[in-house]
Amino acid sequence: MNFKEAAFLVSIVFLISGCTTTQTGAGLIIEGFGPDLPEVFSGEEVTFSGRIRNTGSLTATNVRATLLGLNDWYGAGRPIGKGGWIGTEKLPEEEECAYTSSGASLLPPNPQFSTAGGNMVCSWKYFAPSIPEGTLAYNPTMRVFYNYRSETVKLISILPRGEMIRLQQSGRPLPGETKSISMSPVRIDIETPSIIRASGDSVEFQLRVTINNIDRGIACYPDSLESCKNTNDNWNRIKISLAMPDGITLSDCQEHMVLDLFHGTSNSVVCRAVASGISMDTPKQHTISVSGEYLYMLDMSAEITVKSSHSLR
Repeated sequence: MNFKEAAFLVSIVFLISGCTTTQTGAGLIIEGFGPDLPEVFSGEEVTFSGRIRNTGSLTATNVRATLLGLNDWYGAGRPIGKGGWIGTEKLPEEEECAYTSSGASLLPPNPQFSTAGGNMVCSWKYFAPSIPEGTLAYNPTMRVFYNYRSETVKLISILPRGEMIRLQQSGRPLPGETKSISMSPVRIDIETPSIIRASGDSVEFQLRVTINNIDRGIACYPDSLESCKNTNDNWNRIKISLAMPDGITLSDCQEHMVLDLFHGTSNSVVCRAVASGISMDTPKQHTISVSGEYLYMLDMSAEITVKSSHSLR
């Protein structure tokens, strides 16, 4: 098995009669990947298929798929189906699924109209290879590539000292934070004081950005297929962008950074933020947003058994 055929260690595989159960996830999922029959004879036609669906909250772009783990099947029998060969790799029947194309875009679910997320089916046709005698089991893997984003928004309140005292003495609650977090395979959290007390003409506070891979796949940046498909040099990293409101600047951090996901799971960065040149005399809320860009790769495996054509049918 060569490098690009290695299944992700974080993938969870359920083998049920050659077909897999539906995944759960925070971006794209693979539904029911597997062969049309769990056992076939040498030379028999086989179709592998899987449905891809967007369960996240943003649009997935450049969605493509490939099938790994069947190098032994190259050249078995006559040509079959629409998908051609690149080396020992068979292209899918659907042109939009092929990694040689620009891929498809899948919209997210729309809770307002009770509509499910966009979906597509990718399939591969083969002839089973020749088995001299007995049986041989294979575990083909469907790998999906797609571009996705993560978005998090947080509100902070800067209050003058007198206003903070007045609110506390009146028994009224202090302004609380509100935030939105996209449903994406990589989650971004922003940690800051919810209430920042103004002092003089400027105030300094700490900002921590944490990224977590909450799905079972691998994030990759630069987010192009060429950078991620055949090498792991760019795996487990994403690009984040911080958007600060007018009058608040960052130190110790850049607005655009590429962060590694340690052990493929998480990382964080701490920045100092300085608010100056804004009114410190009246309470005001300010919006901080952080977005992430990456290509995401997701695997699902199945099982198929090939029997010798000399076996009893």
